[in-house]
Amino acid sequence: MCLAEREIPYYSLVWRFCMVVGCLERCCKLLDRCGPCKRPIPFLAAPLKIGVCPSCGWNLRTCSAEPVSDEVLRVMQDGIHVLEFLLAPHSCEVDSSENARRIGRQFALIRRAKQVTAIQVSRCIGSTLTVVEGIERGDLERRGATFQSYLKYANYLGVTLRDVFDSMLQEWLDEQGGSTKAIVSNPVCPLCQQKRSVSKYGHNRNGSQRFLCRCCSQSFTPRADLL
Repeated sequence: MCLAEREIPYYSLVWRFCMVVGCLERCCKLLDRCGPCKRPIPFLAAPLKIGVCPSCGWNLRTCSAEPVSDEVLRVMQDGIHVLEFLLAPHSCEVDSSENARRIGRQFALIRRAKQVTAIQVSRCIGSTLTVVEGIERGDLERRGATFQSYLKYANYLGVTLRDVFDSMLQEWLDEQGGSTKAIVSNPVCPLCQQKRSVSKYGHNRNGSQRFLCRCCSQSFTPRADLL
């Protein structure tokens, strides 16, 4: 249906992730097989013809898809928004190894603020201690860490990958002399009374923004009149 409604059809990069099982716009499952011949649709085929089965030549725009439940859509929604954010270009992407270390520092900082050990994290997300430590060190080898490992780690800490990346981007801005708007918009830490090292730290259950001070590890929700 997505291919049929687009003037210029294309395969979305988000569709390549196994965690995305359906379409938020049309509330239906994504298809990875041709309707008539039942053969899988490869990501790349020669010659590449978008919307055409490379095996039997069937027009994939005419295939029907099963609906997806509202619960599955709700769970999938946050994941899709995170993926779209991660796939978008950012100005700090020049040095990927340093960014990996920055992201790892954010994970370690949030974990310590919650007074959780790396061993506890590894047990709860079904991973090894080596993987968790590799993520926190920003080890590009990651010692077996996968994208799912990052997602599970963030979920265990009660934040999203978008929150972690926002904090990493704020740190990068601070190091660059930063964006005055980004720094000024942050609230003052109620414990150490500074805001240069304050960054977003997920949301409360009512949807209000929480913040974390990287200097004293204090997490807090500012009053609306102080934002």
